[in-house]
Amino acid sequence: MHRVSVTATVLRILAALGVLLTAAPAALAQGRRTVLVQEYGTGRPLANAEVVNLSNSEAVLADAQGTATIPDRWVLPISIRIRQIGFHFADTTVAGADASVATQVSLRRVAYALPAVAVTLGANCTLSPPPDAALLAATALEQLRMAAERYNTFKTLHPFTARLERRTKLFTPRGQLFSDQIAREMAPSAEWGERYDPRRIVESSTTGFSVQILFLAHLADPAFWRRHCFEAEGIANLPSGPAVKLRFAPLESVIDPEWEGSAFLDSATSALLRLEFRLARLSDESRPYKLQGYTTFTSPIPTVVLPESTVAVWWRRKPDSTSTSPDVLQFIRLTRVQYRGKAP
Repeated sequence: MHRVSVTATVLRILAALGVLLTAAPAALAQGRRTVLVQEYGTGRPLANAEVVNLSNSEAVLADAQGTATIPDRWVLPISIRIRQIGFHFADTTVAGADASVATQVSLRRVAYALPAVAVTLGANCTLSPPPDAALLAATALEQLRMAAERYNTFKTLHPFTARLERRTKLFTPRGQLFSDQIAREMAPSAEWGERYDPRRIVESSTTGFSVQILFLAHLADPAFWRRHCFEAEGIANLPSGPAVKLRFAPLESVIDPEWEGSAFLDSATSALLRLEFRLARLSDESRPYKLQGYTTFTSPIPTVVLPESTVAVWWRRKPDSTSTSPDVLQFIRLTRVQYRGKAP
């Protein structure tokens, strides 16, 4: 699933929407260790904060009061990392002391003050920013990776089925619509979004091609980071308000097809608002010749970031001066998230 495929008779895009929700019950159980996560300076509880076991990367999520319960299977004392979107992470240790006293942790809010010049991270990039500016890009990039990793944590704790509505429009070379179809689909969370594999981004066959669509979880994959550089380009004005624009592009050493684009993070909360993507490093003989799209996000409850819709268009031929219309346009809308157990 979640690939673009074109044959002689069928044109389909299987794009991915990622569900990023963060919640988990963590009531104060008798005799169990807890962590209370608060905002530095105000003492406000940080709902849905993530507590990560540094020994095995297993994670639990705090409840609406900012309290996370340490699982019995975690052997104390244990080193943990506490993270929340929009805040700097903090490391601490939970000892095997009095279980009636919660371990309190305060997180400092991220403050963006991006320079006018672009900021680049990674080798073989075209820009060479000063070292102090690169730290600002690192802050934005860490927030983006945290959002992607939060999705992986959530689908493990709360398996779900995503229900999608997919609308596909096909056009002639002159831009005339000749097919408009609507389909409804389901995707279980365990199978939603292929693992990032640079060797399989574009796969050709005798009947057409298949494209691995950029998925939210790819942004947390070390393999994706090793093949890209990242640039903090400043503040963009979206309809929802100011957003930090973080651009990603393949390293100069990457010569095969790869993803490039931009992620937009809310400048106040660091929530992911929009993800733009397009295929780069395609040759004149490539099929598709061109593919681009974007995903928008919404926050139904505090700290929950949910992909709302994805739009993608692609060309099987080189656009010319007489027609720039794509061959296919597809709009994918998430209509429902159905949990297999109790909703978080």
